[in-house]
Amino acid sequence: MERENIYRARAFKVSKGVRRRSRLDIIADVLDASRGRVRKTHLMYKCSMSFTQMTGYLDLILGAKLLVIENDGTKFLFKISGKGRSFLKSYQSLKALME
Repeated sequence: MERENIYRARAFKVSKGVRRRSRLDIIADVLDASRGRVRKTHLMYKCSMSFTQMTGYLDLILGAKLLVIENDGTKFLFKISGKGRSFLKSYQSLKALME
C-alpha cells in the first residue's frame, strides 16, 4: 500500500527546470513570433503549440485586436498590431520587474 502512494507522488511530480507557460506567456510568445508577416503554421512551430491550441489562442488574440490578418492572395498572414506591440512592451516590462 505504501509503495503505491510513493509511486503516485513521483508520477505527478514535475521535474526541476520544467515550467508551464501561463496564458499571458503564450500570448506574448505568439505576438513576439508575429513581428513580421507569418503564417499560422509558422506560429504553431515557433510557439510549440498544436493546431487546436493555436486556433483557440488566435481567436482570443484577434478578438482583442492584438494581431491583424493580411490576405496575400493565396494565404492568410498574421502580423502584430500597434495595440499588440504596446501589450508586448508592457508585458516584457512587467516580466523584467518580476525577476
